[in-house]
Amino acid sequence: MQSVNYYNHQIAYDLKGKGTTLVFLHGFGETRQMWADYLPFFEGYQTLTIDLPGAGDSDKMDVSIARMAKIVNTILKTENIGKCVFIGHSMGGYVACAFAKMYEEKLLGFCLFHSQPYADTAEKKAGRNKAINFVKKNGNGAYFKGLLPMLFAKDFIENNKNTLDNLVKSASAMDPAAVIHQLQAMRNRPDNQSVLINAKVPVCFIIGKEDIAVPATNSLNQTFLPKISAIHILPNVGHMGMFEATAKTVGIIKDFIRFCS
Repeated sequence: MQSVNYYNHQIAYDLKGKGTTLVFLHGFGETRQMWADYLPFFEGYQTLTIDLPGAGDSDKMDVSIARMAKIVNTILKTENIGKCVFIGHSMGGYVACAFAKMYEEKLLGFCLFHSQPYADTAEKKAGRNKAINFVKKNGNGAYFKGLLPMLFAKDFIENNKNTLDNLVKSASAMDPAAVIHQLQAMRNRPDNQSVLINAKVPVCFIIGKEDIAVPATNSLNQTFLPKISAIHILPNVGHMGMFEATAKTVGIIKDFIRFCS
């Protein structure tokens, strides 16, 4: 594990391998360890995984999605990394969009892995507020035990209980204040459709047909925004394609990297 000091807060990350740099960004309630069984498929590349503020081994900070992108840029500068490809899962995709808005010259391309550029709707913001109040009252454990099973397709959960249990355990270990900070950051993020419309680099979309967090019907609208899109709709997959369809999503990302390079 490596770390960088960002305004007196330690941000943890792992940088491994050589070759084109792939930046894997985890989602809400996740840590860089979610990619542990995924990264071995990317031998021949340099991989960067980061614990966003409050996740895993990183200090908690009350920061926006845009500030998370600035933290990622600080790590890239620290490691002298130039051009790279971002793979952002869910909240990590929000960070990827924010990064592209500020630093697109550093990107070869970016992948929205069950993610989107849109701001929260009024209904979604109300849901975030409800979640914040629930965590304040009941803590992380009860919240993630209810949330995480809904992010997978039903058939996967029935046969992969250990995967779900490990994710719940990891999310439940987070400081409740960090969970609230992430919920607030997602609630308050701006609309970034213009980032996709103006993107000079290719954008990859991985969409789960059974995804309830970022519904496929909504996701399809964004795929028409960039000039260059790679669009993949996965049947029988929810919001967690890196677990639900590992081989398929690895192949998609590798093809996208080769296209970008």
